[in-house]
Amino acid sequence: MNNFPPLRIEEARKFCYCSPYQNRQICIYAGGGSSNQHNMYWAYAIYDCNGDRLAYENLPESCLDVDDGLRFCEALIDKWDAPLTYEDVRFWRDICEYLNQRKSPTASYYINLRIPGCDYLVGYDRTHRQKLWDLYKVQLIVYEKFSKKHDGWVLKGNWEDKIDFLEQVYILGRDPDSLPRPWLDKWERKQQAKKYQEFADALKSIERKLDTIHNCDKWTRSGIIDYLTDSPDMMKSQLEHLGYRCREAKGLLSELFKNESNRES
Repeated sequence: MNNFPPLRIEEARKFCYCSPYQNRQICIYAGGGSSNQHNMYWAYAIYDCNGDRLAYENLPESCLDVDDGLRFCEALIDKWDAPLTYEDVRFWRDICEYLNQRKSPTASYYINLRIPGCDYLVGYDRTHRQKLWDLYKVQLIVYEKFSKKHDGWVLKGNWEDKIDFLEQVYILGRDPDSLPRPWLDKWERKQQAKKYQEFADALKSIERKLDTIHNCDKWTRSGIIDYLTDSPDMMKSQLEHLGYRCREAKGLLSELFKNESNRES
């Protein structure tokens, strides 16, 4: 992710016009007139309640001033906050069943031809796809390259289970917390395996650093080179990195214990 506009609202306030809306901050700024971007343009950045950047993009050409930009961003936030509907779920089932018949990635254009009106789900704006993930850790489709000239949407695994889950929540009114989510169990296992691998990598790094420090001590004692006198900066760097890796391993181990405890309870 780009670091401009700034990742934090405090920096954005130095050169943007910022205005609160709902529980976000909208920042509007002008750009252009440089060697890389000759034309002037209006752009926005939106920050969450903690001051972290959520989204940023150039504004449409129809936005001619700050007020136009604010109205555009307010409408965008309203769309983010709008609840999922039965119509959304119906479209998702149609999209998934269509992609299930396809043997290669399918562009948004062809999906919308087959299922008119679903463009807001498969277009560049990922609002609704992000909402499914934030609410239920559901990802139904993913954009992939099939070749140098061919890319598009393909199905993610467990799509039938995910659609069935959404239909039970939004059509039958079931409590989502009472329904099984097999894809989430699979995702959590992958995340746990990743954490174990990170912990193992940290331990290997600690082992290598200890070996290096042991060799330095051995060579110093044998008179080959006195690292404490001749290369103190190198020894300091080795010890600092060892300390960093030990703290990292401690944090990972604590997180692994916490995750295992949560699973058992």
